[in-house]
Amino acid sequence: MFFRRRQRKKTKNQFKHLLDEAIILFQTIILQQSGTNAEKFKVLPIKKASIDNLSDCLITVKNYTKKNQDTLQKYIQVLRDECINDLKQDEDLSHIVLELMKRNLIADNNDIALYLAPYADNWNLFSNAVQFLILNHIIKSINRDRQKSKISSMIENNILPQNG
Repeated sequence: MFFRRRQRKKTKNQFKHLLDEAIILFQTIILQQSGTNAEKFKVLPIKKASIDNLSDCLITVKNYTKKNQDTLQKYIQVLRDECINDLKQDEDLSHIVLELMKRNLIADNNDIALYLAPYADNWNLFSNAVQFLILNHIIKSINRDRQKSKISSMIENNILPQNG
């Protein structure tokens, strides 16, 4: 019992660390794309953020989430709910985040900087918007992988000859 609890805590902490890394990369890219003064994000521990770095980071978070889904499912929902509650403070930002979520935009699209950069002055809201979009992206990506796997399995089973 104690071991499982400790393992769950370790899994959540590792997930949060990976998620925080993705958030910082995403924020930095948004600020870079928007032409924000470098002084604004000087304290971020990123020397050079790139789309490739973010993509690699998102894949790592996704794979870790898939591997530990049973442990992380409720935790991710709690994080999403916290983001939603904070985002409700700003109706305009809430609508923007919902639109970006529907389109599953992530930082490789320059449009996202146009939408989110104006909110960088309110770092808490900005961070919650970015976190929510990352969590949404990861969940959609995992669900898409499952759907592809299921369809592949169905096709394979229908194409293969029946034995017996």
